[in-house]
This record gives sequence, C-alpha cells and structure tokens, in this order.
Amino acid sequence: MKQLIGQFEVTSLAHHNQKVIVFQDIIADESGVVVSARKVFTLNTEDGEEVNRTSDPRIFLKEDGTVLKKVGYFKITENF
Repeated sequence: MKQLIGQFEVTSLAHHNQKVIVFQDIIADESGVVVSARKVFTLNTEDGEEVNRTSDPRIFLKEDGTVLKKVGYFKITENF
C-alpha cells in the first residue's frame, strides 16, 4: 500500500526542473498489521524513477548518478 506524503521541486545541474513525490510504501500482513514501511522518493509520479537520498537532505541522486538539488518547499499533499 502506498501512502502519499507530499512533493517538492528539484533541479539538475543542467537546470531541468522536476517534481519529487514522497510516499510511504507500507507492507501489512493478512490481519492488517504493518510489518514494514519505508519512505520512497520518485520523480514526477508515484511510479516514476526512484531517487536516492544523500547525507545532505537537499541533494538526491538518480540511478545514473545525476545530482538533483531541492529547490522548492515541501508541500504536504492532501488530494493528489
């Protein structure tokens, strides 16, 4: 189950702006008890390319090594 948390804007070194979607990926057992949860960051959509956090909370990395810098404020999304 995916629980949407919010979104923010990032830019690459080439100044290509994109949106990062933040959600929790929750796994529950048959009785509905949560057995694990992790925060996931993806580009532009919930099913977009996953990006990785770094030690700097303003910097994210794509799988190909592209650096993305957070430029927008975190927006909690009620209705996506």
